[in-house]
This record gives sequence, C-alpha cells and structure tokens, in this order.
Amino acid sequence: MHIIRFTDENDKVCYGHKYIDDTAVLLDGHLYNDLKTTGEKTRVKKLLVPVEPDYQSETLSYWGRFSFLR
Repeated sequence: MHIIRFTDENDKVCYGHKYIDDTAVLLDGHLYNDLKTTGEKTRVKKLLVPVEPDYQSETLSYWGRFSFLR
C-alpha cells in the first residue's frame, strides 16, 4: 500500500492511499500501528512530507554537538 500524507479541502492533515487524479481514499488510525481504510474518498489539496518533522529533537541534537564549548 502506498501511503500519502496530505491536506484536504478543509486544511486538515490526513493519511490516504490510492492517490489518483487529486483524490485519495482516507486512512484512519496511527501511522505506525493500525491504519485502516475508511473507504471514503476525498480531494487532495496539497501533498505533504510523509512524516511530520520533529524540529525540537533536531535542534537539541544540533546543539549537543557543541557541548565541548560549554
């Protein structure tokens, strides 16, 4: 199954599959555990990166590299 992350017409972030002609079938649940198809089709307004970035941990990791300067 090819999973996409996108915003729908109401700017809600969703997961879906069967992306054809700017529509996708909605998936319900958590990405890493139990995604299930709802069977409901919705219009894809904008495709997003597959996984939401975690900027906080990236920043802490970046500054951790300079711990020798403290």
